[in-house]
Amino acid sequence: MAAIFSKRHLYMVDAWHTGDGCGFQGNNEYAERARQELADFLDDVLELAPECELFVRQINLTARAVSPASYDKIGPNDIRTWRTTFKDDEFLSIVRDAE
Repeated sequence: MAAIFSKRHLYMVDAWHTGDGCGFQGNNEYAERARQELADFLDDVLELAPECELFVRQINLTARAVSPASYDKIGPNDIRTWRTTFKDDEFLSIVRDAE
C-alpha cells in the first residue's frame, strides 16, 4: 500500500466510536464528532507540511494490491462542513484551507 503514497510517514486513523473508518460516515452526532476530530488532526499535520494524503480503505484490508478508485483534493474544513461520506478506495490530497 505504501507505493501509492508520496509522503514519508503513514498513519492509520479510525473513528473513536466504531474503531474503524466507517465511523466517519453519515449525518449523526458520532460521525460528525469523528470528522471534526479528523479535521483537527489534519489541521495539526498541515502546520508541519503543506499537504498530506488520505487513502480511504474500507474493504478487503488483506488485499495486497491497492489501486485508488478516485482522486480528489480537499481541505480539513471540507470534512467539517459538507463531506459526510468517503468513497471506498478514494485517494485524497489534503491541503490547507484558504483563509
